[in-house]
Formats: sequence, structure tokens, C-alpha cells
Amino acid sequence: MNVIKKTWSNYIEYRSKKENEYYGTSLFDKLTTNPLPILILAIFAVYLFIVSIGYIHNLGDFFYWFVNVLEIPKVLKIPFLEELKNYHYLSLFVYFYLCFSILLDLSKLFLKLSKKSVFLKGEIWQIEQTLFGQELKKYDLSSKELNVRLKHGFLYDYFGLNQIIWEKENVAVIETAYFFPYGKNKKIINRLLRR
Repeated sequence: MNVIKKTWSNYIEYRSKKENEYYGTSLFDKLTTNPLPILILAIFAVYLFIVSIGYIHNLGDFFYWFVNVLEIPKVLKIPFLEELKNYHYLSLFVYFYLCFSILLDLSKLFLKLSKKSVFLKGEIWQIEQTLFGQELKKYDLSSKELNVRLKHGFLYDYFGLNQIIWEKENVAVIETAYFFPYGKNKKIINRLLRR
């Protein structure tokens, strides 16, 4: 048991040294984000794919009906247009194409929702995951042109959908990921809003 504790503490110490080297200081505050929106979206997407896979044949039936309503097989006189199984193959292709495009869009949304915000003296660093690594964006918060807006309220607080937005001329320049306004996050909010 002591070996596990020692290994864990060594890992935590190593990680904190790496973070201090990365940010150039040990005086930073990291906004703790809410992982629930990503988790709920992932579960919903998997559920949607599993449920809809049983209805692929309906899509093939629809294609068959649609082609026959337009009377394309009678006009073109192509024999494979009259076989229902060919439309089921087409529906299988369309289903997997739609699944792939939805997964691609969801992965982009997941990357956007999982960005980390780190607050240093007068600046914010946003670290976004990309397909090949991480992208670091650094913003100076001392600019007088930036207005801070905090999304909060009972439902926002309860579901962890709070968000800090910096605007310039009513256009969002910086947005944090969703977070709960408790613990360390509350200190960050109070410092940003100067209260």
C-alpha cells in the first residue's frame, strides 16, 4: 500500500513540475471544467447509432418506393433498379456515411468542449486538443476593450453549464468550457469580476 501511495505522490510531483515548466510559473489557476456534457453527448450518440441500426431496411424500402414513384425503372429499363436488395445495400452505405459525418462533427464539438483555461497574471491561456496534439492560445486580459460576461443562474449552476465569455464590440473573443461555480472556480470568478 505504501508503494502505491509513494508512486502516486511521485507522479503528482512530476506532473506539477511539468506544469510549472510549461506555464513558466507555479502561480496559475486552472479552471476545472465539467465533463458531463461530453459524456451525455457520447452516450446519446452511441444509443442513437445502436437503435437506428435496426431500421436500415426502412431506408432501403423508402429508396425503392421513391425510385418507383418517379418511374425511373420503367423509363431507363435497367434491371438492377427493380431489385429491393440493391436499395438495402445503398441504405447501408448511406447509414454508415451519416454515422461517420455525425462522429466527425461530434469529435469537433468534443474538442471544443474539452478546452482547458489557465489563468496567469493578467492573461488567460486556452489549451485545445487537436487531432495531432494541443494548440495553445494566449490572451491578454488587461485590455480595456474586453468585456467579461458570466453565464450563471440556478439551472446553469445546478447542471454545471456556467461559462465565462470575453467580448469585444459584442463579439465573443474568448469562451471557457462549461464548469461548476464551486471551489477553485469560485475564486477565479471572484478575481475576474473583482468582487
